[in-house]
Amino acid sequence: MFTIEKTVQALIERFQASNWQPIMLTIRATGDTVTVTPCFYGDKLPEKPSDCEYFLMDCPGILLNGCDRIEEVADTLNHFKAIKTKDAQDKVALHEFYKNKLDGVSDQDWTAMRTISKALYDMWQERKETRWEDFLQEVKPVLSRQTKQSFAAIDKAIELSDNFDYYADTFKGLYGYYPRLHVNAEEPA
Repeated sequence: MFTIEKTVQALIERFQASNWQPIMLTIRATGDTVTVTPCFYGDKLPEKPSDCEYFLMDCPGILLNGCDRIEEVADTLNHFKAIKTKDAQDKVALHEFYKNKLDGVSDQDWTAMRTISKALYDMWQERKETRWEDFLQEVKPVLSRQTKQSFAAIDKAIELSDNFDYYADTFKGLYGYYPRLHVNAEEPA
């Protein structure tokens, strides 16, 4: 494995040879192609990496974070195989989470979750200074009357909402966009 310093030097040489245009690198350990794009302002080409504002990184099938410094790019490239392995493990774990927590949820439960979540959000906007757990205990009776749901149904809807939020945020972190679930749930009024 290259040291960060050697990788940085190789990147600088490649950027200079490409006139600071995007470069494509093949990762030997995995065979993947990573495109690194230096980002800078103005028409003047950078003279050194610190003249770049940011480095975008792209690789099909894996979402890579961009980097502020060329040393971070070098570190990502040097550890690419481990990053790709962890990405694959995270995707499998997220799929398992979906199967265990969200797959098979009824349309009725989705509708209840959306109704309760909207009501909670509206109430929370007025009382943000209260701790979330305290807020929930205070508003459950009001929410139960308002939505005509039992405390158990409210707890179930909140858990479903939390699970969906976790799934959606993690999905976006792994794939770069939010998931789209096809549900026949009614939108809250």
